[in-house]
Order: sequence, then C-alpha cells, then structure tokens
Amino acid sequence: MINFDTSVYWLRLTEHNDQTSQGYIGVSQNLPTRLADHHTKITNNIHKNPHLANAVNLYGWNNIVKDIIFVGDEEACYTIEKELRPSSKIGWNIAPGGHRGPGWPKGRPKPKDSVEKFKLTMAHKFDKIREDRMLLKAQKKEEKNRVKLEKLNTIKAEKKLKQINKQKEKEEVVANKQLKKELKLSNIHITTRPLCSCGLRPSAINYIKNGRTYYRRKCDACLTGVQLPRWYRAGYRVKNSCDKCGFKSPHKQVFNVYHVDGDLNNCKPTNLKTVCANCQRVLQQEGSRWRQGDLVPDL
Repeated sequence: MINFDTSVYWLRLTEHNDQTSQGYIGVSQNLPTRLADHHTKITNNIHKNPHLANAVNLYGWNNIVKDIIFVGDEEACYTIEKELRPSSKIGWNIAPGGHRGPGWPKGRPKPKDSVEKFKLTMAHKFDKIREDRMLLKAQKKEEKNRVKLEKLNTIKAEKKLKQINKQKEKEEVVANKQLKKELKLSNIHITTRPLCSCGLRPSAINYIKNGRTYYRRKCDACLTGVQLPRWYRAGYRVKNSCDKCGFKSPHKQVFNVYHVDGDLNNCKPTNLKTVCANCQRVLQQEGSRWRQGDLVPDL
C-alpha cells in the first residue's frame, strides 16, 4: 500500500501557466481521495466552491489538469498555499490559503488559528447561503399558504353562491305556488266556466273549496227568475248622470235607460241613453225624439 505525504496540488486548464492567479490551489494528505471527492461533489451539485464547480462543468473533469506542486510536511504545504493564495477570490479559489477549509476531514479538530481565518473569510458567505435558503423556504411556504387560502376562498365563495342560488330557487318556487293559488282563488275560471242552459250567461258559482270552484247548472238570473233587460245583456250599464239634463246622483236607481228610436230591441250603444226620472217622463209625454237639453252639466 502506497503512503502519500501531504501535497500541494494545482487544478488548471492546459493554457494556464500562472500558479499565483489561475486555476485552483489546494492541500491534501491523500490526493487521489481528495480529487475523487471533488469530482463526486461537483457531479452531485453539492460542492461548496462554485468557481471550481462551474469550471469543471464547463470544461469537463477530464480536461482539467491535475498537477502536484509540492510534497512534504503539512505545515510547509499550507505555507506554500498561503503564498500562492494570500487572499480570497484568486483564480478558482474562494478562500485564502494557509488554513484548513471546508474539505477538512470530519471528526478531526482544526487548529484555532485556522478556524479564526476561516470565520474571517468564509463564515459570512455560508451565513448568506443559509439565509438565502431560509428565505427561499419561507417564500415557498408563503406561496403554498397563499394558494391554499385562495383555493379555500374559492371553495367558500362557490359554496356560498350555491346556497344563494338554492335559496333563490326555493323562494321562486314558493312565490310561484302562492301566485298560482291567488290566481286560482281570484280567477273564476272564465275559460272553463260552463254556460247556463239559457245559453246567454255563465253558470252561477255554488262554492269554492280547496281552491276549486264548483258551479250551478243555471245562471243567477235563471235561478232567481228575474229576466235581465236586453240592454243589460248587450253590455250597456246605467251611468251616474243624466245624458239630457246633466243631473248627477250616486244612486243609479233614479236613472233609466232610454231608447232613442223607441225600439226596445235596438240595443246598440248609440241608441241607448241614461236619463233621470224627470227627463224620462218629459220625453214620454212629449213623444218626441231625443234632443239635447239646454242645461249645463255640473263640473
């Protein structure tokens, strides 16, 4: 089994020729394992050095040259690394050399001076990454809650609208039933009401029960034995004022219907006039045809 001493290695492109400004400088006690670790983490996108990861992804791992600059004592290797990388952000390195960075083996304690250097150079960057991750996580959670709330509000709105529509439909059904009931009670069913045996008038109403109207076989005139006048059957109605002298009265009993041509069978509207009892007697006494009087009707 071959034992490897601590070595300083340089990852670069073939055109790189300046160790102080190009490529990546690192220190490792087991170089093959460290190189394999670089490759695995870059492939799985979990490498902590974005510059090195971007270079490998851009040019390919096989196109990266792996050179050993120095092999020897560990402290000497870190001294060389510090000389080549005295500050951060040189080449593909993100931290200055001379201290153990993120690649230090798990469980092995780090020197205090190395830890302090790491805190001064890299800790704030990892804090920023952590804050960005937490912010992204919070934003995702907030977006998820917003979508959930919108969905819930939509469901509630649809449910409320459905209830309103259902209530409206119920009210319409009740209103239609009430309207039909009122029409049934108020309307005497003229279209279906039978005619009297005389053939002139509709049958008289007997009674109404449960919204249904029951009729007699005869009309009111035939049942009472009273024969209505021809002018009444023709549709003419007595007025509240005399057409000849203009006399007015709320009692229609003081007025009579006068046939202008004297023919009681002529019940045309133009042949019928409403006259008071006094004018009726005057016309009968004179035996003259209809003519308008000289009195002015009351306003």
